[in-house]
Amino acid sequence: MQALDSEIGRLFAYLETNGMLDSTHIIFIGDNGNAAEVAQNVLPSHCKGTIYQYGVQVPVIISGPAVVNPNRNCTDLVNTPDLFATIAELAGMSNWNSFIPVSNKVDSRSLLPLIKNQNHLVRTWIFTEQFQDTANVKDGKTIRDSEYQLLRFDNGIEEFYHVQSDPQQMTNLLTASMSVADISHYHSLCDTLNTLLGTGSCSPVQTLDWSVHSLNLFPNPFHNSIHVQSAQSIKQWSLIDLQGRSVLKGENTEIETKYLPKGVYVLQLIQTDGRMHLLKCTKE
Repeated sequence: MQALDSEIGRLFAYLETNGMLDSTHIIFIGDNGNAAEVAQNVLPSHCKGTIYQYGVQVPVIISGPAVVNPNRNCTDLVNTPDLFATIAELAGMSNWNSFIPVSNKVDSRSLLPLIKNQNHLVRTWIFTEQFQDTANVKDGKTIRDSEYQLLRFDNGIEEFYHVQSDPQQMTNLLTASMSVADISHYHSLCDTLNTLLGTGSCSPVQTLDWSVHSLNLFPNPFHNSIHVQSAQSIKQWSLIDLQGRSVLKGENTEIETKYLPKGVYVLQLIQTDGRMHLLKCTKE
């Protein structure tokens, strides 16, 4: 770090000595996350080398003559590839994309609206992926918007956080009661992620009834079994995973779940009076 400070200081001194400091744009970008050995404000399992927000976020500082109202913080979503379009446009090449063949996909969006302090969103969501040559339980994909983050690990387990109110990501909303806003954001992020990955829909989650007082599931989260308690007799039930696939079916109120993989499920219940309910449950 001392060497970095020294070299940045030499650069600034050169620019100032040669009268170029005020006319030069400087973009400083760091690495993602902190290692578990030095992190102080999150769980070690959420640090560098994971797809949690703390593990993937990257600090960036931009200064120069194009910056309007300097010395401000910006919390808008941006992605590292956005520096490509940004640098090109700062250099006066606003038509940079015309030099790239249409067949070459370039996922870069200029940050000039943010630099110029304009009321314009560059991105509404960002995607991050982690994978290694040898499969690791930490590997997976994640997508977030301005408030929420959805994590989908390669072993099928999902986690969902409201990062605005829970920046340390301590409360997985998929194991708690979800508000209408929570469900809406989950459905939006899940559908977008599935579109990117070419996987199925997230329809079971958007119709969940979170306040069925005549029904009770216990224990929840569960391990080897789950019991259904209902004021009305149960005609049949179906346990559905988050990809919409029915993984178990039956009629008894005691559900054997020993061989199910860990994750979040939707229990579809049809009572003898014909009413159907959808309840969320989690295997740990």
